Amino acid sequence: SSYVLLAAWLTLVTKRSVFIAMMALLAVIAATYVAYLATGSFSVRADFGSGRRFAGIFVHANHLAYVCTFISLAAVVDILRGIPDRSLRPLVWSTFLVSTSILIVSMSSGGLLALVCGSLIAAAAMGSASRKFLFLLILASGFALIFLFTDAFEILMQKILLIDTQQISRHASQYKFGGKGSLAWRLTYWTAL
Repeated sequence: SSYVLLAAWLTLVTKRSVFIAMMALLAVIAATYVAYLATGSFSVRADFGSGRRFAGIFVHANHLAYVCTFISLAAVVDILRGIPDRSLRPLVWSTFLVSTSILIVSMSSGGLLALVCGSLIAAAAMGSASRKFLFLLILASGFALIFLFTDAFEILMQKILLIDTQQISRHASQYKFGGKGSLAWRLTYWTAL
């Protein structure tokens, strides 16, 4: 029923209202990030190591990442289609930048991968050639900076290298999920299906 209400609301409101609502949600999440930096609250235990991951108002950092990925992709689609209303452009771009920044601090490799893949698919499907090139250049530069100045690539490689297919098969047959990070959880779950 909540999806029906969301769909009904989206048909009744303007694009500006949707982006303002997304920015309001992102503002609440950003405020919790300040509290996270100051106190360590609004976080969950990291899958690897002894650190913590920012989760904001969500139960897990990956849930935060899913929401931010969805919001970022909504902005990507508008950016690639072109935003005829010039007054809306700063709102769409700032929504993209804030949601992508929050996605990065959530340290969700799956969320980043979904954003990259979704952006590539959207860029291939829509927009003028110059707009596609410019957006892909900005996206590639941003992710190159992420991988250069954070340990996101190392974490992703660690998740891939730690895959134990025998343990995944064993856990899948017992319907026992989790324990080795989100990638192993997904592989175990899909194997069990």
